[in-house]
Formats: sequence, C-alpha cells, structure tokens
Amino acid sequence: MQMRYLYIEKPQRVKMSGEYPKRAIRIMEELEKAGLPYDFAYNDQISISLNKSELQIKVNGKDVREYTHIIFGGHHLHSQRDYEIKRLIVDVVDEHNQDSGNSEPIRVQNSRFIKRMTFYSKLHMAKICADYGLPFLATYYDRSGKYQQSNLPFPYPLIAKHVDGRNDLVMIDGEKKVKKNVYKLDNENGWKQDRLATKSPALFFIQEFADSGEDFRYFVSKGEVIGGWKRVAGDSFMTVNRKEGARYFYANEPDKKIRDICKAAADGWGVDFMALDFMYKDGEPHILEFSMNPGFDAYEKKCEDGEPTNIAEAIVKSF
Repeated sequence: MQMRYLYIEKPQRVKMSGEYPKRAIRIMEELEKAGLPYDFAYNDQISISLNKSELQIKVNGKDVREYTHIIFGGHHLHSQRDYEIKRLIVDVVDEHNQDSGNSEPIRVQNSRFIKRMTFYSKLHMAKICADYGLPFLATYYDRSGKYQQSNLPFPYPLIAKHVDGRNDLVMIDGEKKVKKNVYKLDNENGWKQDRLATKSPALFFIQEFADSGEDFRYFVSKGEVIGGWKRVAGDSFMTVNRKEGARYFYANEPDKKIRDICKAAADGWGVDFMALDFMYKDGEPHILEFSMNPGFDAYEKKCEDGEPTNIAEAIVKSF
C-alpha cells in the first residue's frame, strides 16, 4: 500500500495570518519535502457512522482506513468530545489492524498514549505523572471552589490554572487574541484580580508556586530529547509575554535529570512525540504540563541564540 498521510488539526479561534495554522504549514512543508502524499482536514470535518457492529469514521468523505499514517494536531481542551473522537479513530484503526492481518498496519501517532489517557485535562496530567512516579508541581482542586475558606495544602503564593486548560479570547488592539487563564495568587485577595474575579473558582485548580523565574520546554521524539528552550520571565511571573520583558533562549541540551524524566515519560506512556514543560523547585526539575501536539513556532522564531531543531520533520518521522 502506498503511503498516504492524514493530518487532522483543530480550527483556530483567532484570525490566522495564512491559509493554515502555523504548525500545520510547517508539517505540510516537511511532508512535501519528503515526497509523502497527504490530506489535511480540520476536526470538524469528521463524520461517524454505526451500522450494526461496524464503526466507520470519515474525514471529508474519505474513510480513515484508507491512510497509512495519521497525525493529530491539537483539539479544543474545553471540549472532551474532540478528544473522544481521537480515541474513536484509534479504536477503529486498532480493529482494522487486528482484523486485516496486514503486515504493515495503519499507524496513528501517539495511539498508545491516547488509549492510556482517558481524559485530556490538566488534572489528569498531574495524575498520570503521579501514576508513573514522575515529579510534578503539587496540585490541589476543590470542586466547590471555596479556596478562600479552605485549609490549603500549601501556602501562598499559588498559581491558579483553568482545569480544562481553556484560554480566553480578548480584544487587544482591535483584534481577538488568546489570553492564558493562569494567575498568580499572592494572598486570598488574588482571587479578585482582573479577569479571574469574573470567573467561578470551581473552574480552577491550584499548584504550588516555583519562584525560579524561568521555565523550560523540551521536545521528545521516540524517548529522546531533540531540542528545547528556556523562557525567562520579565516584569511578571509569566514567562510567555515578551511585551512584559520575557526572553527566549535555546536549551537544546538538558541536564541528565530532565533527559531521564523525558525518557521515562515517553516509554511509560507510550508516546511517539510530545513536549514536556518544566520548572525547577528546590533545585529539582518538576513537570508543569505536557502536550502531545505542541506548537513550535515560537521555538523556531523567538529564541535569541543558536539554531532550532527541525521539529516538524521530527513529528513526521517519529512514528
């Protein structure tokens, strides 16, 4: 069977500068460079049908079983349905591979992880780290949202993050922009700040605060770190906002502790490609969060020194 790739991405919530999302453009460039035929689709172009015992999934009218390789882009974190559809595609492909007896099965990137990770949420990220003995920043969630009345398990300052990882769309300079739902709480009054004051605390979990002022992202292909960056905070605790003085540097050679954590995570979770975010606390690296479909435009364009690894090529070749 001739190789044919399917790349599925989420529709963007903000206006794009080009025809496709930046991540998609780079991956498609690498597919074309390698001479690999492919189809691109958004995940709202998927249809699912059940006829007696057969589950069929089509993307733009084409059965997913007509492809040899499937790459997943992002999915909307606030919609569990998007992630459920990824899991269904993995199930359909698994059944096809088992029934057909094909010596060259259809390959779905990160399919083993998708089967392990029932829910793709920030809380489940912390849980899967705990399940595999990987260091992560201590996390606490109160479903009632009564954090101000609770005896919290660790002291202020704290970091509050949206449970689903959902970000806000806000108007900035006449355009809709994505603003992260991440807040530093210096004390109980921190819940009254800015946009957070208009939201229910039950939508947020809290983590212990690491005061290193920098974080790291490492891209991992087949269990090995292939590249990464360090982001240093400026005038705020956030390391992502260059308007507030944040700076980006290549950090393609992590220390042994981080390499070992990345390999343990990839091997234990069954991951082909991912990115892991770290912060140091008390001199030790701790996982902040991870992504199976990370963006890398900032890695390629914002770092101040050195040369980037070709992440798009690695995504294509990692399975």
